[in-house]
Amino acid sequence: MTANGKAAAAAGVWLLALGYVGLYVYCAAIGFFSPGEMVGFGIVAAVLAVLFVVRAVRVMHTIRHHDAPHHTETMRALHRQRELRGF
Repeated sequence: MTANGKAAAAAGVWLLALGYVGLYVYCAAIGFFSPGEMVGFGIVAAVLAVLFVVRAVRVMHTIRHHDAPHHTETMRALHRQRELRGF
């Protein structure tokens, strides 16, 4: 698998994780289920939310601090994503 393929797969996994958390929160908010009834799903949603926040903080740290490991790789990937979107 190429580097672009791995990055796309990782982005897809994070997108699915964020979608799971969003769907859980939405369904709980509209009363589709009680959070007490779905404790296991709530724990998974909480863990995924924490992992997503940790990843976001690490990426932001890498982007802002030029001495951080993998800074150039992260910036190149970010620029490549922006070019694909047209920004």
